[in-house]
Amino acid sequence: MIASLALLFLVGCRPDKDVTADPHYNFSSFTNTFWKTKTKTAIAGFKGHAPASQPQFILLPPDRFDPTDPNYIKIDFIGSIAAVLPSGTRLRITRLLQDQGNSGGVQVEAVVEDGTKAPKAVYLDRDFLANIRFASTGPTSNANWGVNPDMLEKP
Repeated sequence: MIASLALLFLVGCRPDKDVTADPHYNFSSFTNTFWKTKTKTAIAGFKGHAPASQPQFILLPPDRFDPTDPNYIKIDFIGSIAAVLPSGTRLRITRLLQDQGNSGGVQVEAVVEDGTKAPKAVYLDRDFLANIRFASTGPTSNANWGVNPDMLEKP
C-alpha cells in the first residue's frame, strides 16, 4: 500500500515534457514570437509546488487576479501575486509543455522580457490565446495558434 502511494506521488511529480516540436500540436511556428500586453497583468504562484523544471508561475489577465475587476473570477489553485505588470509588458512565447502527471494537458510557456524582479518563465492563462481548442486540461491539438487581440499585440 505504501509503495503504491509513493509510486503515485512520483508519477504525479514528473517534469513536464516539451512538445514544442511535436507535429500533433503544430506549435513550433508560434515559438519565439514576441508580444506586448494590452492590459495590466499579474504573475502569480501556484498553491503547493511543482517540479523545478517547469514554470512555477502563471501570467494572469485582470479578471483572474484583481477583485475590483467587474468580471473577476477567483481561481483556487492560484497562490500569492508575485508582481503586477503594467500594460505594454513584453513577452516571448517559448515552448509548449505537456503535463506528465494526472491531467496530461498542455500549457504555453512564455518569458517576461521586461525588467521585473518577479520570475521570468510563466505559463500563459488561456485567455491570452486565440484559435485554440481547449479541453478541461488545456489546449488540444491545433493547426492555428494565435493570441487574443484584446490581450496581446505585436510590439
